[in-house]
Amino acid sequence: MGIASKHLPEAERIRIARELFTVRTQEAAKGEIHGYCPIHQESERSASPSFSYNYKQDTYHCFSCGASGDLLRLWTEVKGLGQKEGFKAFCDAYAIPHGERTADL
Repeated sequence: MGIASKHLPEAERIRIARELFTVRTQEAAKGEIHGYCPIHQESERSASPSFSYNYKQDTYHCFSCGASGDLLRLWTEVKGLGQKEGFKAFCDAYAIPHGERTADL
């Protein structure tokens, strides 16, 4: 579980994820949204999207490039920020206390 699942409600995690990648489908029973990978900039012309974010577990995985992590890592990568800078920016953007940094990175 990542810092987002500890501090943000499920609906907010879904909203943030939808801003970070193009979603094609959602499986509410599994708590997953599927779409095009923003890490390797998968084309929307792809026949089958390879990216999945599980908002219940706060984990993502791309079956094409192998990228994986939590919402914080995804947000940081999509924004092009380093780990420390991204952590602080994410926490500031979503009013998350900074004191948990070392446990969540």
